[in-house]
Amino acid sequence: MRGIYRGQFCLFSASAQSSSLALYSDHYAPLRYKQETASVYFFCHISCRCFVVYLLYFTLLELTCLSGSMPFITFYIQSYVVQQLCCASLALIMAIVQSVLQKRSTRIINITIVVMNSCQLAQELAHAWSTYYVCIYMKSVAVHVDSNLLFDQVMISITLLIHGCRLILCALVTASLSGYAFEEEMLKRIIFQPDPDRLVSVAQAAQASRHDELCSLFLFLESVILALAYIALDISYFTLNITRRTLTASTGISLFYALFLALSFHIYRRDHITIALKVGCVFAIILLNCSLHTIYMFGEEFLIGTLNIKLFSVDLIIAVYSTFIAIHCLRFNTRTILTHTVLQSQPSCISALLKMLNHLATINFLTLTLEFSLILIMKVGWKMNDPSINFGIHDWISVLSTFVLQKWVCLYERYQSCLLILILQLVVECITTLSFLSAQTNYIQLMISLARSNANINRLRQLLPVDHIIIILVYTDHSLQVLQWAISLCSLGFSLIVLNEIVVDKNETNGDLHPTVAVTNEPHMAPKNEPISINGLNGFNNNAFEDDTIQIVEIEPSGLTTNTENVA
Repeated sequence: MRGIYRGQFCLFSASAQSSSLALYSDHYAPLRYKQETASVYFFCHISCRCFVVYLLYFTLLELTCLSGSMPFITFYIQSYVVQQLCCASLALIMAIVQSVLQKRSTRIINITIVVMNSCQLAQELAHAWSTYYVCIYMKSVAVHVDSNLLFDQVMISITLLIHGCRLILCALVTASLSGYAFEEEMLKRIIFQPDPDRLVSVAQAAQASRHDELCSLFLFLESVILALAYIALDISYFTLNITRRTLTASTGISLFYALFLALSFHIYRRDHITIALKVGCVFAIILLNCSLHTIYMFGEEFLIGTLNIKLFSVDLIIAVYSTFIAIHCLRFNTRTILTHTVLQSQPSCISALLKMLNHLATINFLTLTLEFSLILIMKVGWKMNDPSINFGIHDWISVLSTFVLQKWVCLYERYQSCLLILILQLVVECITTLSFLSAQTNYIQLMISLARSNANINRLRQLLPVDHIIIILVYTDHSLQVLQWAISLCSLGFSLIVLNEIVVDKNETNGDLHPTVAVTNEPHMAPKNEPISINGLNGFNNNAFEDDTIQIVEIEPSGLTTNTENVA
């Protein structure tokens, strides 16, 4: 394991990105739409160069691994090494791009940098989870194998610290530039106020505001308590040396998502911005997926008879509790978003795109059905209890939740106000599925290599399923997951197009809930289908009514004559 963590240059990437963040924030230039073409061309030119360098580096690394320089006993960690180095390389590329473009800022570049940092944030979160899990698991391994793994524990702890630093930096870049890149979305706030036209009194508005404050406070406290419970559970695992790989796989990542869910509610209570609720929905969905996977693993271990239910009952209780919290958060967030967003009649082009999204969701459901059949065959028919199959079940649950969300958004027109939740969920799904596919590819290669070797097959079957029929089943399942990843990418593209075409009514309100959107002074930044200058009700110009001259039209046989009289 020592060869994995030597030569780490991740800290340099983190420091470079932090310095570029400071420079980018200090030298932020106003939006200049006349220079967009030149700026985008320059940005693409720099990105292509960085991408070529990254491809060369990745190719050299793959050739080194495949040429035999890496020992066969460490072949299974090849994907882990590639993921760590690629993660550091991408962070370094983003730091270089942000440093070079600090004085060439436009809205398109801001959007691109925010999207890049958001994707890197999801990737860093996944790697931080895996490193966090290995950091806890290694102490238990050292006790059982009677070996000194102090060096490995120190290096893994440093890796976890580096992932945490880069994760925080990506979050800071995203938070600082989101206001410039998505100004219209970031300025949407929820305000409770009386409306005489809709018969909403001051008392009703105050009551609705108090109810919203109490519900958000309750969910915030529940998320904090859940995060503290996960921390206490992990400390107990680390102290008692009873860490189980299949049971703690979801515990570590649930800790991170519980903390982010609490942070989203804190931001919503402080600023009352709608985007905090939408991001919180994504964290709640992933927390729900992890909890369901943990409950499934407990059920399987209990049925097999290899689980001491008294020892791990606390973990099961926390998983069930987190499931109820995630469902409650989803219910509150989606209902608040739907109530505070009023959509106008949408363009005709959106209906075709929504039908395509619906068809992609249906195709995804068919792949989920086939994958579930394969999992049943491998679990029940071939008695496979391999960790890779268990992690594949977690990916299956995640894809299923994305399918349900995609179908729900396409169900009614008013649900399209939650389209940004679907986009964020698809981004997370694409990144995490790609990381899982990378690890599973090397796992299949290892199974094929062991099946072709001259080793004792009976002894190998105790460690890995090396039968040819099982390899075919695992490879078929892997192909279905690749197809699901491609469908998620297509759905993400169509969802972005639909989001760009959706028309939201900024003036209309729904009941006593009034979303307020700040209107920019720049004409080119005015929202869609909204007058740039508003004077009076509904955008009418009142100058015609302020003139004291009255036009009186008289009808005469010779035609129309107009007499002008001044009544002032």
